[in-house]
Amino acid sequence: MILFVRNIIILFSLVIFFCVIYHKEHQQIRNDLSKPPAEREVYYRIGTIDPRFNLSESEAKDLVRDAARVWEEPLGHRFFFYQPNASFTINFIYDQRQQTTNERQQAQRVLDDGQGRNQAAKDGFQQKNSELADEYRRHNEELAALNERINQHQHMVALINARGGATPMEAQAMQMESDQINHDVAEFNQKGTNLDVEQVNLRHQGEIIQSQVDDYNQQAHNFNQKFVGHPFEAGLYKGDAINIYEFDNKDELRLILAHELGHSLGLKHSRDPHALMYPSIGEQDLVNFKLTQADIDLLHGRANPY
Repeated sequence: MILFVRNIIILFSLVIFFCVIYHKEHQQIRNDLSKPPAEREVYYRIGTIDPRFNLSESEAKDLVRDAARVWEEPLGHRFFFYQPNASFTINFIYDQRQQTTNERQQAQRVLDDGQGRNQAAKDGFQQKNSELADEYRRHNEELAALNERINQHQHMVALINARGGATPMEAQAMQMESDQINHDVAEFNQKGTNLDVEQVNLRHQGEIIQSQVDDYNQQAHNFNQKFVGHPFEAGLYKGDAINIYEFDNKDELRLILAHELGHSLGLKHSRDPHALMYPSIGEQDLVNFKLTQADIDLLHGRANPY
């Protein structure tokens, strides 16, 4: 009987022990928001990822880890910890903002292609225009040489006539020279006609290029009217979550995440346009971003927020 009771007590103790362990493992970890930014520890997990972002959970974890390093590596201190049972979530929510971003990216590609084609057409036009100008210059030089030959021929004819006429040999030579001059004049005139046709065609080509440029300018105007000057909220820190709504590429997403993680530390916005905590992305180096002194001052309470 004593042995039976002892076994019951041991079994009951084990049940309590495993219940405590289970409770600890499944109890949500909540962040202490009362700590100052430089002392805060943020425990997070990946929450919702809309499949339309084409972003796996593993990729999301890596991106958040990279974003955390933006803060941690220069300061030599760890602030952010991934925990599967953290109450604080990072979500990727697809809505009209990302849809508009996708449309803007497609429209930008169309504009870039059009700009490239227009530039190539303008470069080709300028090259042909320069070559045609060189041909006209050489044509005018040929005209001057041809007029000189004609003047010399006429002068020679006048001299021969003044002394009473040409000998049969001189007459034959003068006739051959006259025939050659007439042949060269005909070739010269044909070349001039061809150059004029080239000039007309080139002018028409220039009009087509200008029409294409006008179309491009109208497309650019429409692009600016639709997409520029209408900023969306790419990310939002809500206290218990970070929601990401839009991004152009992984480099921009990394910086957006780092910015929102800064808010999770309790930071507000910076006045420095190069800082991570500036309200918008613009002058920051997306690929090789380094934490600015303005960000560090915000973290340690040495700067007035925006």
